[in-house]
Amino acid sequence: MLCAPLALAACNTTPPSAPTGLTMTGTGNGIAVAQPNDGRAIAFGSSQQGTLDTIREIIGVQPRQIPCGVETRDAFITPQGMVTIFEGGKFVGWRRITTTGGARCH
Repeated sequence: MLCAPLALAACNTTPPSAPTGLTMTGTGNGIAVAQPNDGRAIAFGSSQQGTLDTIREIIGVQPRQIPCGVETRDAFITPQGMVTIFEGGKFVGWRRITTTGGARCH
């Protein structure tokens, strides 16, 4: 599997040191992880565990599992309110208060 330039934990089994100053922004292709405009991302299709590990490294806490409403999907929320959605062990969608990308829970 070819990994995006981010390669934090989404494609790596050893979590990196927690970066400082990074932000997560939902996009049409997944989640942009960046210091402004540096181009790193967690792409749709990334592994569930790698995606959750990467988010934990960015924000300092593990996202908490929440009900999704679609039986075949799992959802996790960060304290900042970003919901990540997984199906078949792959990252397939995200939701913030009024915006979404990819697959949805409801």
